[in-house]
This record gives sequence, C-alpha cells and structure tokens, in this order.
Amino acid sequence: MVLLCNIKVPLKKSLKYSLLYIFGIGFYNASFLYQHLGLSQRKAQNFLDLDDSSLAYLERFILSKYLIELDLKRSVSNNIFLLKNIKSYRGLRHVKGLPCRGQRTRSNSNNCKKITKKLSIY
Repeated sequence: MVLLCNIKVPLKKSLKYSLLYIFGIGFYNASFLYQHLGLSQRKAQNFLDLDDSSLAYLERFILSKYLIELDLKRSVSNNIFLLKNIKSYRGLRHVKGLPCRGQRTRSNSNNCKKITKKLSIY
C-alpha cells in the first residue's frame, strides 16, 4: 500500500484501477489522470513503476483539480442540509428517507422504506 492524498492505495494493481480507491475519482477521471501522466494505455502500469517525482506531481494535480474524500463528503452533506432547510421537494424526500430522483416506490426502494418504518414505530 502507498499513501496518495492520505489514502491507502494498492501497489500491485494497475494505476488506473488503484486510483478508484480514492473517493471522488471515478473511472473516467482515473483514465484522464492516466493519460495526463503520459502513460501508455497498452501497458498496465502500477505505482511500483512510477518514481517519486511523478507520484508527487500526481498528488498535487489531484489535490488542485478534484474534491476528494472528506471535502467531497462535506460538500455533499452541506448541499443536502441546504435542501432540507429550504424544504424543497428533494430535501423532504431526504428527510423521509425516500428516493428523491424519481424512482418508483411501489415495488422498489424497500431498504429506504424499512428505515422509515422503523423510525415511524418509535
């Protein structure tokens, strides 16, 4: 394991897939970072193949361009808190624990309903 942006990332996996361990970097962003470093797409490289300067450059680039880990979680929770405070439709759905993006609730979203049923008992 190597520490990249204070997150343990596996050494022996491909670089593209090991970047997915960072919360806030998906597959598209990981492949963009892979290309940005100038690595070839054909050869699967891992962190053992990179030197210290490229690791430091990768870490600085990630921290400057992306919201990751705690910053991203904090901004998402602040956005949800704002929706709840202004009592928008999405905020009320978050309060009730129901899906807020138009999914059906008649036959799906049973996990959300179980949580609200438990809350309504007390």
